Amino acid sequence: PPRAPLQAVADIVHYHAQFYAAQHDARPPVHTIASLFQSLCYENKDRLSAGIIVAGWDDEQGGQVYNIPLGGGIFRQPWSIGGESPSL
Repeated sequence: PPRAPLQAVADIVHYHAQFYAAQHDARPPVHTIASLFQSLCYENKDRLSAGIIVAGWDDEQGGQVYNIPLGGGIFRQPWSIGGESPSL
């Protein structure tokens, strides 16, 4: 069966995250992952109709939550609700 567009975006981000980890011998910062999602969502804003929440913890900035609404903006917030939940 065909994969949902948002799951395809998550798969692309996952691929880039693995590549980053291999190059840097460390997991990518949360902001890097959020920026990848933002870029892909913006580039495909005419084909995607979902907001994304990226949340995680890293050594650089601790806990973080990023909201990526329709159209592909990126906003760091103390918390967020809504969004989609693709598996990474």
